[in-house]
Amino acid sequence: MNMKFDNLESGLLPMKRGRVIKTLSDSTIHGALDAIVELLTNSNDSYVRLEETGKKPSGIIEIHITRMSGGHCTHIKVIDEAEGMGFNTLKNSITFSGETSGFKEGRTVRGFFGRGLKESIVALGKGHIMTLNEGILSTAEIYYDRQQEDAVYNLSTPIKNFSPEELKELGFTGPTGTIVEIQINNEKKNSIPGRNTIEEYITNHYSLREICSSEKRELRLYFNEPENKGLITTTILNYVYPEGSIVYEDDVKLNGDTVHFRVYESTEQLTSPGSPQGTAGLLIKTEGAILDNKLFGFETDPSGLYFFGEIICPGIAKAIRNGDESVVDFNRGGLDWRHQYSKELESSSKEILKKLIEAKREKMRSDKEQQLKEPIQQMLDKLCRELSKLAKDELEDAGPAPGQVNALMILPMVVNINPDEPRSLGVYAPKYIISDENTNIVKFLSSNEKVKLLNTQLELEPDKKDDKLYKSSFKVLSSSEGEMSIITAKLGNQAANCEVRVIPPTKKGRRRKKRGSGGIFSKIIPAHDNEPIQRFQYTEGGIIRIFVKFPGINKYLGEYLENVYTMEGKTILAEILIEAFCRYVAKQRAGKYYTEDIDLFSGEMDRLRRKASVIIYEMVFKADLRDLIEAD
Repeated sequence: MNMKFDNLESGLLPMKRGRVIKTLSDSTIHGALDAIVELLTNSNDSYVRLEETGKKPSGIIEIHITRMSGGHCTHIKVIDEAEGMGFNTLKNSITFSGETSGFKEGRTVRGFFGRGLKESIVALGKGHIMTLNEGILSTAEIYYDRQQEDAVYNLSTPIKNFSPEELKELGFTGPTGTIVEIQINNEKKNSIPGRNTIEEYITNHYSLREICSSEKRELRLYFNEPENKGLITTTILNYVYPEGSIVYEDDVKLNGDTVHFRVYESTEQLTSPGSPQGTAGLLIKTEGAILDNKLFGFETDPSGLYFFGEIICPGIAKAIRNGDESVVDFNRGGLDWRHQYSKELESSSKEILKKLIEAKREKMRSDKEQQLKEPIQQMLDKLCRELSKLAKDELEDAGPAPGQVNALMILPMVVNINPDEPRSLGVYAPKYIISDENTNIVKFLSSNEKVKLLNTQLELEPDKKDDKLYKSSFKVLSSSEGEMSIITAKLGNQAANCEVRVIPPTKKGRRRKKRGSGGIFSKIIPAHDNEPIQRFQYTEGGIIRIFVKFPGINKYLGEYLENVYTMEGKTILAEILIEAFCRYVAKQRAGKYYTEDIDLFSGEMDRLRRKASVIIYEMVFKADLRDLIEAD
């Protein structure tokens, strides 16, 4: 039966505008670090547009971060000397889902969707924008009004005829440019790490890598700690690509597009692209935009972590300009790997990397088969056990010393457990963090399902001996020998980690010792990498790799450490072990036993050198080698 219905109402689908904007902002910006990446990218885009007109701007970008105790970030500010915006351009720039960066007009910039500025402000709190173009100052204010449940803005009347002194007082560092300052009111998104970690995050972030390495840019970080004697630290951020040689370069046809692969093999193992600042991986680029950094399934393969490079995909930019944005994740998380183009790119990339990584794995296996002489190997194993004991003295204290806990902390920070034997660990937090986070509940996560938590949540209780400290304990258990897990404790926005290793069970009576110590330092081996930039490297699993091709090492210590019997060889070996021990322990203690600061880090290194030198020199310079290889 055919029925005709009278139309009652037509129009656009109704929408709760404020909720959509807030949800969109929160899904794009997860914290202050995300906002910094977006604001720096916007400044770089503006410089690129100037440079495409033939101008040569300064390229200076200032990043100002204010961090309070407990890791709370209250303000971030980014200042550039780029083109600035006129009033109409500023108005367009605060339009949600507006495309403002110039990409679709053919310019080589990253901003596909005109997103980042508004989302950063709405997600974090309240933002103030000042922009100077052709001598005219335009300003805007953006924030999320909780009463109206919507994002609101205020645009001020443009003003001109400012003197250089007045512009400098406003914060401008050049005749044109933009200043974006965000006051962070969202307590769920205001956590930020210490200065050293911030520097590494910004410098190494794959989206910012080319900005930080460009000779046309100068990134200046101003890190303000008002509660640390008003300390403001200034650092120039500069990314240096790893040293390496090209092992593969070719064009590959992909879905009608010509994709160019350029793959390097590094002289040393890099960090996994599982995090945005991982230095291994292939950067996926399209016309000046870095969309992702991938190793295509080899992110945790030790052999794969020697490879880095780029995949240049012109077809992605072409598709976007033609209206197909589905190839890219709308939240700027890189490519959408469900798209057919992305699937073909992944397949081709895996095939190329697989061959390279298999060859590298075979070479590494061959290197490992070069056995050291047995007395030398036994001596090195003995040294590893002693180094591990020293490290445990620093990292596996039964409890913190008075005033030692200045952040959420798990102790021991590194611990060995036996299979099927529960091990208790302590978790500690200063009283002010409990107050700031308004909770004393800690939740625990294990990165490895084979290392189980017997407590996944507990309440911290006041310490009876220290009224400024809260504490509790939890247990871990595993039945699988050889497993390793990172245990994470979360209290509100605070987090702390420790490393748990499952070692062979201790048996009664005499037993043959396995090669290596099984401790924090498990093995010392010669490494034959070409043109190394350092004398040694501490790698996952507690291995100290001594680069024998570093100047002086081969001559005095030997290709397979065979000259360790000589006075020169003993001296070099002792120096390397002291430095390896101090560097590892100081890094593990940073931010937990002392605040992250270059001067404090240097002081910690000096303290550890004094402690370790006497013991390590004594072990290495034993008059009779048999004393060193004697069983414990």
